[in-house]
Parts: sequence; structure tokens; C-alpha cells
Amino acid sequence: MGHRIIIIAVLLLSFSMRSQQPYPSRDRAEKKFDDYHFIKAGVLYEKRILEGEAIPEDYMKLADSYYFRAEFITAMHWYEDLFGLGTELPAEYYYRYAQTLKSAGDYIRSDSLMLRFQQEVDIDRRSYNFHKESDYLRGILHQSGRYEVCNLAINSRFSDFAPVISGENLLFASARDTGVYRGVVDHWNDEPFLDIYTISNSLIDVSHHRYTKLPGGVNTELHESTMAVSTDGKQLYFTRNNFLKGKQVTDSLGYTKLRILRSHLDPKGNWTRPEDLSINDDGFSNAHPSLSEDGKYLFFASDRPGGYGESDIWYVSVQENGSFGEPVNLGPGINTEGKDTFPFIAPDNTLYFATDGRPGLGGLDVFAVGLDENMIPDQKIFNLGVPVNSTGDDFCYSIDENNVSGYFASNREGGKGSDDIYSFIQKSPLDTTCLQTFVLNVAAIGDSSTVQPLVHMRFPDDQSIMLPFYAENGIYKFDTECDRTYFVKVALEGYETVEKLVVGQDSLSIVMNKEVIRVQAGEDLAEALSLAPIFFENDSYSINEKSAEILDGIAVVMEAYPDLKIQIGSHTDSKGSSRYNLILSEKRATATMNYLLSKGIAVNRLEAKGYGESKLLNDCADDQPCSEMENAENRRSEFLIID
Repeated sequence: MGHRIIIIAVLLLSFSMRSQQPYPSRDRAEKKFDDYHFIKAGVLYEKRILEGEAIPEDYMKLADSYYFRAEFITAMHWYEDLFGLGTELPAEYYYRYAQTLKSAGDYIRSDSLMLRFQQEVDIDRRSYNFHKESDYLRGILHQSGRYEVCNLAINSRFSDFAPVISGENLLFASARDTGVYRGVVDHWNDEPFLDIYTISNSLIDVSHHRYTKLPGGVNTELHESTMAVSTDGKQLYFTRNNFLKGKQVTDSLGYTKLRILRSHLDPKGNWTRPEDLSINDDGFSNAHPSLSEDGKYLFFASDRPGGYGESDIWYVSVQENGSFGEPVNLGPGINTEGKDTFPFIAPDNTLYFATDGRPGLGGLDVFAVGLDENMIPDQKIFNLGVPVNSTGDDFCYSIDENNVSGYFASNREGGKGSDDIYSFIQKSPLDTTCLQTFVLNVAAIGDSSTVQPLVHMRFPDDQSIMLPFYAENGIYKFDTECDRTYFVKVALEGYETVEKLVVGQDSLSIVMNKEVIRVQAGEDLAEALSLAPIFFENDSYSINEKSAEILDGIAVVMEAYPDLKIQIGSHTDSKGSSRYNLILSEKRATATMNYLLSKGIAVNRLEAKGYGESKLLNDCADDQPCSEMENAENRRSEFLIID
């Protein structure tokens, strides 16, 4: 992977070079890993695994050696082997494995691991963001398709990134080996060290031969990258390894951190020897500067104390005399426990940044958030969607003052090197309408099956529209504007209609009760429920399938109204003797009652009475010519309410 990993910040935000100190007897692989020599460490760990000497920690560090270099697909395979060992693992490994699965496009397994990650951690913004944006792919799809992107001709087989427009020129960082330090490589990934280059902004798509190193005293044998240029083009802020008087400066553990430096353009067009900034410290890293349009605020990424994760986004005020105020963290609404980095503040005060701490497509995704005049971010943060974001790392986004064209960097498939620079044209602006996914859970008392009621949304102005709900297992989802006030109305035949007020919330649960039935003693319960009586075959008292369905409905109502008592009145046609018909009707009444008893209705709530042929519904009395259908109307059971 590209050198920009050193500046993305793994472990402590930065690429960190270990000073040469004696190492007491330790495994060679561990020493290489601890020195951030991840390529060599990976070779040694793989050898241990092939020779059957590996322990779970070896799998962990082997997978990490690829993960930290952003070689996510290879890391995914080793994480898969690690999880296959069945060893109890720290929560962070569920997160890393989930991230690598996204790079392979396996969002289903990735989301399942994120659910496990949620269970393993107590408080974590990455877990919170995943829970809050569980339908994040729909939001990404909504923003997708707004860009045309192009891989630039200036890209090399090495890492090329950090594109920044400066007047008529484009500045960028590259690991291409063109200087006096040819052959010197970074042990992180065996690529040459980074320098800052410049090329005419009008030539970047037609020539890759006209770039030059930035003139003046900016580039050294160490890493220089990610820069910001003032509007007048006379000040340059950039990132460099901690370097003082020709020597690396290390922290208490022997690691070289990152600093932001400032250089000025002299009358001859050269950049002066850079000056250190007061916000820097040997004990932590500052990197990736971005300057506001008016030059009053400098944004940057840092792992300084007071942050929330591996790296956070901060800003500091720039005074008229060039001095700086106290750094301010953008807060937990922006920053997470992951890597929040590569800020770019656009002329319209939109902050673009890269992060792996929010639900995205894989690796680092680019997000956007609006800032007010006091640098307070909006509550809603937007993923820029495809094609700016991909399953790889996408970062270093910058856009021109017209909000139309710009650049970003990515290590996506199909590039020329480890990291490539892409230009873009924005065909339509970011849709900043604040949308949230509203989740409606509906359950119905007395109905174990999934219910799908009719759902409406009614605004306070009484305009009612059918919402585009889709239901799955009784759960309805739809996108709505944040903080919108409206009524949700749920209706289902046989149940009381429910209407609830929604004020900005993103979820609601509704329990539907059986519709209250107003009945009086002597009424037929079946008629009150709009149910047909149950009918019997000629000379039979068996409960057929259709009658059983009707009786099931009677039982449900009696369960819902436990004080209800009924008399089952059964009848016959006039064929046969009166005595025989009375006995047959009593058998029908008993069979009907027994069915309800089998459904759990208490016996003290039921009476069974046979009426024989004494209550015919038509004129089919003895010796009257009637059709079979007319006689069948009289072979029935009814349900009279007695209390």
C-alpha cells in the first residue's frame, strides 16, 4: 500500500520510525512488527504459520501487517483463518475483520460482525454510528452517481496522493524516486520516501513528464506530503516527519512523529526553509493541514491528547501575526474511535474528511459536513457515494471554489500504483436534505402471524398521502426528513385504528388491539362480527373445515373479551321426526361447544342447547316442497350473547 498510510495514522496516526536501539531477545517477526517493518514482519509470520509453529497472536499480527498497509483483501483472508481458530479475541478484531469484508463487497457478513462488535464494546462511536445508520447502504446509494472521475496521467507505480490546487498549478505528494536520495526506501512498505511535486493544472491529463519537485527548502530525505496553500499562494503548510537540524526527533518510545510546517514563497518563486508551528509536539503527531478560505482557521488531523480515537480532526485559529490559538477538537459528532483524518475545508465551509469510523463501502470513505461561522458542525454527515468512494481507501478530497471540479486519492482496484490521484467533475451537488430512516414496528394482539396494516402519513395541514413503506416481519421502513412533524396512522380490519404523533424520532412501535365490539344480551355474536353461522351436512353433527375457521374467530373474540358468555343454539331442517331432529340438534350444539372448549374457552362461559326444527329460517316446514339449498339454511349453530 501507499505511503499515505504513514500519514493516515495507524496505531498512533503516523508513520513512526523506530530509532536504532538494542532489542533484548525477541522473536524477529515481533521485532519487525514493532518497528513497523510490516512487509518483512508478514513474511516471517507466514513462515511460522507454514512451519506449524504459529500461535493465535501470530495470526493476529500477520493479518494486522496487511491491514495497516491497507491491503485489505489479503488481511481478510488471514483474519478469516484467525477467527477459524476459535480463540477469544479483542473486540477490535471484529471491527477490523468487518472492514476487510467490506473491501471484498461482503456487506452481509461485515454487518453481522459489526453486530458482534456492538455486543463486545460498551461505548464506541463506531458501534453507535453503525446502529444509528443500519441502513447506510441506502444513504450511500442516494448520493451516488453524481461524479465523473478520471485516473490522472501523472500517476506512477508508487504512491501518489495529496492533490491540492494552488493557483494555476496542482501540488501533489509522490513516492516516485527522482532525487538525490534514490534507492532509500521506507521499511513500512519498501517504497521511496515522499516528496512534494508541482505541475501545471492545465497539463495533468495530457502529460506526465512536466512535473517538478517543489522548488526551495521543503523537500528532504524524509517524508513530505499533504499540504495546504493560502488563497494568495504565498504560504504553504505541509506535513513532514519530525526532523530538526538534519536529524530525526523521536518520542519517549523511540518513534518519529509527524509535524505541520509552514513555508513562505520568496520573490524568486522558491519556498523558504520551513518554520515549526507552536501546535507541534514531539510526543504526538499533527498532519494533513487544510486552510479555510479566509486563512483564519487551520484544520488538521492529530493523535494529540484529548481526542476520541486513533486520529481526530482538529482546528486552530490563525492570528493576523501568524501565531496560533489553542487547538479545538471537532468533537464526538465528527470524531470516532477509528481514524478520522485528511480534512479539507471548502470555500463554502463544507468540511470533507476521510474516516473508517462510520458505515461506508470499505477502508476509508470520504464524508461531508457543513460548518457554521463558528466552526460548529451540522448534525447530519453525508457519505459522498460512488464513484468517489469505493471498497478501498478513498481520501484527500478537495474541490474548487465553484464546487464543480477537484481531486481525490484512492488505492482502489484498477489504479496504476499503490495510491493514485483522480480528478472529478461534480455533475450535481450533494443532496444535503436531512433524511433519516424511520422504522415502524407493528404488532397485533391476538394475532401471532405477521400483520400488514394499511399505513398512512398525515401532516398537520391534514394532507394525507400513502407512504412508500416496505414491510418485513412486521417492520416498516421509509426515509423521511429529519425533525419533521407528522402523524402515522395504522389501520387493519378487525382492529382499532391507531394514530401517533411523530416529532423527529427515527422509530416507533405500535400495538394494535382488537376492535371493541358493542353487543347486548340476546344478540348473535356471529352477526356482530359479520361472521356467517356454521352449517352442517344433512343428518350430520361433524364440524367441517369451513365451520372450524368460523369457530376459530369466535374463540379469538372470546379470548379478547374474557367476561363474554354465549349460548350455542343449534338447529335442524324439518326432514325427519321432531324428536329425532331435537336429538340431532343437541348433538350439533355439543359438538360446537366441544370445539370451542378445545380452543381453551372455559366451560362456564358456554351453554349448549338444541332447538330441533322449531326455529326454521324459511318456510320449509313439514310437507313443504323445498330445495336442498333451502333446507341447508336451517342446519346451523348460532351464538347468542347471554352476559
